[in-house]
Amino acid sequence: MISGFQVRSHAELVPPPTEIPGLESSVTRISQIMTSMTASHAQNTTSVSTISAELVQLDERETELRDIITRTEEKRSWFADFREWLENVATFLDEKVQY
Repeated sequence: MISGFQVRSHAELVPPPTEIPGLESSVTRISQIMTSMTASHAQNTTSVSTISAELVQLDERETELRDIITRTEEKRSWFADFREWLENVATFLDEKVQY
């Protein structure tokens, strides 16, 4: 050890040799990745198409339900008005019968 530093041999500083991939193995690996990505893309495209069709159906159903609610509210309002009118007529007739 020289003034607080540990001495290393040059063999420890050089990394061990690694095999350089060949062109054929790289092309094969890229082909596999591309095949996998193509299948994934096709599946995702199908899913998006299905979800888009479902969204259209849900929008149509929402419109139908809003129309039903509007018609129901109109009927409820009409019956409330009719009941009020009927009670007024009944009150009027009760008053006429009493005199």
